Amino acid sequence: MKYAITYNRNFKYLDVVDEVILYWSIKDDIVDFVKEKFPNQDQRITISINAIDEFDFDIIYATAVELKKIHNNMSLRFEANDIDIEILTKLKDSGIRYYFEQQCSSLDKLYGLSMLGASDVIVTEELAFDLPQVSAYCKSKGIKIRVFPNVAQNNGYGLSTVIPDIKKFFIRPEDVEIYEKYVDIFEIWGDPEKTSVLYEIYKQQQWLGSLKDIITGFVEDVPNTGFMKQFALCRLNCGKKCFKGIKCNMCNLMKNISKEMTEDGFMLQTERKPIISNDTTVEKIMSIVRNRSDEVSEEGIEE
Repeated sequence: MKYAITYNRNFKYLDVVDEVILYWSIKDDIVDFVKEKFPNQDQRITISINAIDEFDFDIIYATAVELKKIHNNMSLRFEANDIDIEILTKLKDSGIRYYFEQQCSSLDKLYGLSMLGASDVIVTEELAFDLPQVSAYCKSKGIKIRVFPNVAQNNGYGLSTVIPDIKKFFIRPEDVEIYEKYVDIFEIWGDPEKTSVLYEIYKQQQWLGSLKDIITGFVEDVPNTGFMKQFALCRLNCGKKCFKGIKCNMCNLMKNISKEMTEDGFMLQTERKPIISNDTTVEKIMSIVRNRSDEVSEEGIEE
C-alpha cells in the first residue's frame, strides 16, 4: 500500500512517504523547491491546481515540463474535469500524468474520468462498496485507485446525520491488508497537525481507541478493538444492499460485538507494522524526525 499526504513541513516522514501533494500556490519557485526537497525519484510528487481558469495554461505546462526533467515521478491534479481536451492531449503527448480532484462515487464518474485519460481516480461513497469490480475495470485501463481511508463518506447530500456512521465508507487501520489488493493509494485527509499521527496509525495498522477519534465524520463512540476481519471482507463488494431493502445486518452486528467485547475487557489486536521499510535503521528514522523538526523554526515556503 502506498500513502499520500498534502505537503506540510511539520510532517515527520516527508522523506519516506510515497507521495507528496503540493499546491500550485507556490508555483514561483516550485521547480527549485522540488529539486531541493524531494530528490528521491521513487517518491511521487503531485502538483494540485485549484482552478486552471485562473492561471495561464502555457505557464503551467512549461513548469510541468521542467518538473518532469528533474523529477520523472510527477503528476498534475486538477480541481475541475471540464478542461479543454486539447490541453489534456498536450499533457498526455508530453508524458505528463494527470488526474482530477473530482471524486468517483458512481460508475458514470468513473467512466467519464477514465475517458479523459486520468492516471488516478478517487473512489468514494457508494462506489467504494464495489471495489473488486471497480479495481478490475481500473486495472484494465491502467488507472490507480485512491481512497480517503480516514473519512466516513456518504452520498446523502445533507442527510449525513440520519445515515448510520457504521454504514458509511471508511477503512480501519487493521483492514489495510484486505483493501490493498484493490486500492493503490491511501490519501490521508484532514488537519495537517494530525497527519503524522494518522500516517503512523495506518502504517502500523492498529488503533486501540474509538473510531470517532481517527475517522473524520464518524460521530458515534464505537471502540475499534472488537472488530473482526469479516467486517472489511463483507463490505468490499456488498453494494450497500442494506440500502436496497435486502436483509443484511452485518455492520450493526459487528459494531455491537465490538462494544460488548470492549465492555467485557476483551480486544482484538494485530501485530504492529513498521512505519517504514525494515531496511531503514532506527538511527535514520530519528535523523529524519530531527531534521524535519529543526526546519520548523526556519523560514521556508508556506503551505
